[in-house]
Amino acid sequence: MIRRVPSSFFIIELVLFLILHAPEVHSAMSSIAGQKLSTTLIQKCSSLNRACIAIAGGGGGAISTLAATPGASSVLLEGLVAYDRRSFVEFVGSSNLSDVPGICSREAAIALSNAALRRSFHLTPDIGERHKCIGVGCTSALVSTRPKKGDHRCHVALTTADGCSNIYSIVLDKEAKRSRSDEDEVVSNIVLLALLEESKRVEGNDDIKSEIDDVMSEVRNAILVDNETIVSENMPHRNMSSMEGAADNILNGNERTILLAPSPSPLDSSSQFLMPVSEAVLPVDPIIFPGSFNPPHVGHMQLARAAISVMKKKLLNESKCIENSSFNGGDESSPAIFFELSMTNPDKPPIPREDVIKRLNGFSSMENSILPENWGVLLTSAPLFAEKVPILSDFLPLERESSRGTYRKLTFVIGTDTMVRIIDPKYYDLSIPNMLKALESMKRKGVHFIVGGRVEQKKGVNDGSTAAFVDGLSELQSLPDDLQGMFTILSEDEFRVDISSSEIRAAAAKHSV
Repeated sequence: MIRRVPSSFFIIELVLFLILHAPEVHSAMSSIAGQKLSTTLIQKCSSLNRACIAIAGGGGGAISTLAATPGASSVLLEGLVAYDRRSFVEFVGSSNLSDVPGICSREAAIALSNAALRRSFHLTPDIGERHKCIGVGCTSALVSTRPKKGDHRCHVALTTADGCSNIYSIVLDKEAKRSRSDEDEVVSNIVLLALLEESKRVEGNDDIKSEIDDVMSEVRNAILVDNETIVSENMPHRNMSSMEGAADNILNGNERTILLAPSPSPLDSSSQFLMPVSEAVLPVDPIIFPGSFNPPHVGHMQLARAAISVMKKKLLNESKCIENSSFNGGDESSPAIFFELSMTNPDKPPIPREDVIKRLNGFSSMENSILPENWGVLLTSAPLFAEKVPILSDFLPLERESSRGTYRKLTFVIGTDTMVRIIDPKYYDLSIPNMLKALESMKRKGVHFIVGGRVEQKKGVNDGSTAAFVDGLSELQSLPDDLQGMFTILSEDEFRVDISSSEIRAAAAKHSV
């Protein structure tokens, strides 16, 4: 005879089990929640794929959970656990700690996320991908071997490419009697929630947004007890969300260099605009193309492409380790070229903001087939090479030595006329020694030039004129061999364009009349 046990008996047993094993059950739920967050992040959020995560204290499970999920490379670039105080200071940089009251603070989380964002920029040599870069910082004070008098708490900061930060903070309930690993699991899930929240913000599909909302709500219910709440706040970056804001920051002296990266337009993904990013982190072997770009035109683009082609050959001929070259960077991206527009001039007033915006729009309105493969624009307040070199050098990787034992840190694209002025003693108090000393100083700082020639009309017989290509080679012969090596002259076959900005402006003015 089979004896039936009342269902109420099983209910009582289940309740007793949950009471006795509540910490273990909660921990298992929290672990499952982390896996669900990670899977959703990877499978549903294609727009988020350049994240660097830096953890100080608890929360490292966010990195391991992501890394253990198939497809993690579509989201995660790098994860770091700066557990020791010295590791934290070294990663953030001591100069960025003046406003940080302690390791477990919202300010410390922001300092970590900013440093992680810089790292993401560094690991993204393709400038057109910089808008996807994200830095996440997490700091916490959790269960330890000794009881804490203060709150158990954590702060998570997520900083996007434009420098805006979202901060998520929580005070954990000590009465929940969580173990250290349980609290660590909660913090790890809050890190993943922050990433998922950012994914939802940039996601264009409403159905996916709704699905993300459901997952986040389910996870919050699983990991938090009744009296726990995640408090969020937003911190915008000082007027850097637009080209106008970037130009104002240069004109007002708040910044000396701002990088604008080509990004898909939020209104039309088939077009692009120039988005200011929070820091002008330059890749190895950057090519800098200074100019007024009034307006940018096809001649500028052809010279840029010629310079890139020459740099590729130079990198290959020098037999560099492929990992040390921005020409590869792990994804065979082209060398990065930056069109540098100085808003200030030693002999003229600063360029008005409206004119700067017009010139910037000239870049973004060009067809992709005309533009170089990997490019950006630098707004600066450095009209002279003596100013450009130290300012831009601050945004380079710390050290890079070529296989030949020589340094090349910055390559400038210039025209023949500019090269002639650089080596003309007239600009050095009519002193050849002063000119050579200035060039030697630039060489020690890793400066290299790629020189594009120009077409010059010369009078011929019977007052006719002929077009002659001027490359500047003859003027270069007066320099010592080691200084001649600073200059790479483009041949007429490599670059020749019979067009100038002044001709384009004159034609535009005539057309507008």
